[in-house]
Amino acid sequence: MIGNHTSHETSNMDSSYISSGQISLSVSIYLILTASTVVGNIVVLYTFYLYPYLRVPSNLFIINLAITDILNAMGRNNFVLIGLIMGPEPYTHLFCNISGFINSLGHVVMTATLAATAICRYLVIVRSYARKITTTVVRRIILTTWCYAILNCSMPWLGWSRYTYHPFEFTCLPDWHDENNFSYIIFVFIIDSVIPCILLIACYWRIYAFISANANRMLIHIRQSSLKARRHLPLRIMIKNEIKITKVLFIICVLFMVCILPYSIVIFILIPCNVDVSPYVVFYCGVLINLNGSLNPVLYAAIYPKLRKIYRRLGCYLCHYATKIHQESSRRRIVAYPLNDSNRIKIEETKVTTIE
Repeated sequence: MIGNHTSHETSNMDSSYISSGQISLSVSIYLILTASTVVGNIVVLYTFYLYPYLRVPSNLFIINLAITDILNAMGRNNFVLIGLIMGPEPYTHLFCNISGFINSLGHVVMTATLAATAICRYLVIVRSYARKITTTVVRRIILTTWCYAILNCSMPWLGWSRYTYHPFEFTCLPDWHDENNFSYIIFVFIIDSVIPCILLIACYWRIYAFISANANRMLIHIRQSSLKARRHLPLRIMIKNEIKITKVLFIICVLFMVCILPYSIVIFILIPCNVDVSPYVVFYCGVLINLNGSLNPVLYAAIYPKLRKIYRRLGCYLCHYATKIHQESSRRRIVAYPLNDSNRIKIEETKVTTIE
């Protein structure tokens, strides 16, 4: 059973349970996840750069989420690829500490940002604090989440737990298997999983209850808390946009919880209780977390028509580029035929006329 291994034993286990074919499949999955996450979120950041009017306070959280998803894709995904291809040999003590810190940092920043987003949406819609949730305030909140995440992920460096190689996840993470670090496991589970989930559920439930019970009063609330940038918008459009953004942010939070809860249950509940968990379950729960970064840009496109427009342009460009390559490759055909009384083959290039 996985839960019966100590930290030392776990770090020295090999990954012989997975075949070469399964390793190839896992490498392909992570390559696709990395490419889709990086490209999708870069397009999101480019959209916000291209259209400055989109950079309103609530959207700064989405920008931060996109940056965090890129960090996770370039960091954790690549570290897993190293483990899949090369095994634990590259993970020296220093490299394991660095990679473990980066792996944990992206997760903590994501969780804290979603919790902060839910709280701010609650304050804007239910408490009518839109004037106080300014761009400066949101930037300070985002900075605080990063500072908190850095402090949180530095604990193993300071002696509370440690970063170690996990053969079932092919990367370095905090040592979840050492009974001496049980206090750290409980701390991480409560601070980085339980409390954020409670905040997300509580805030969005209050938002839903408020919208359902006070649909007519929302006109007054939003009129009183209008930002200067919104004064020229029709009131009904403004209300519609607020509700639409809140719905999509809620879906983003639900998606995150769906992706993270299986991993949290396995790592923080089943394994410490010595429940027999398959290594494949551990690995694919990690894959599910990384899948979240690939799906987020799709949800962002549901909010912003400009982002959908850029996605369409990118798709058209890729299709045009693929067609061009196909046409270039079809311009030449290799014709092989045997020569007289010999086994030699002569290669002749013939140009094929294309119908323009």
